[in-house]
Amino acid sequence: MAQRACDYCNSPLTPDASYCDNCGNRTRAAVRRVRIAIRLELVFIGLIVLMVAAFAFANYHG
Repeated sequence: MAQRACDYCNSPLTPDASYCDNCGNRTRAAVRRVRIAIRLELVFIGLIVLMVAAFAFANYHG
């Protein structure tokens, strides 16, 4: 269900808006998308750290 009004200033939102045109705050959908993007970045960073650690361990002991 689309958010119809801003949670902060209660002004009406355009369909599929990411930001309120009146106060500039993010909509709930935009906040969810940012949270998902941050989680994905953390997973990728963790995988890179694991690969670097595995490579360093393999070269140190092998």
